[in-house]
Amino acid sequence: MDVAGHGKNGKTMKKTGKAQQLAADTHAVCPSPPTPCACAVEAEDLNRQARSRAFQANVAYGVAGGAAVAAAVLWLTGAPESRVAITPHPRRRHRARSGREF
Repeated sequence: MDVAGHGKNGKTMKKTGKAQQLAADTHAVCPSPPTPCACAVEAEDLNRQARSRAFQANVAYGVAGGAAVAAAVLWLTGAPESRVAITPHPRRRHRARSGREF
């Protein structure tokens, strides 16, 4: 989960960065929204793309957060550790192949 989580987070960060860049490009084309602009169609298109990318990033963050919560719940409610132990018995005598006891 950790590796997949980092990959998903990287893609989400790229989408967030792209959305911010598109929003900046929108304001570069038409700096003041209330003022009419000659390139309003291009600005509207960039704004639509920015909102779409931001929505995708928000959904990805939500999915990643849900996966983190699910992982925590599974980790906390998982099966108990087994209590198998190997203990030495010092009273027994073993013979080596040479026949000597130790």
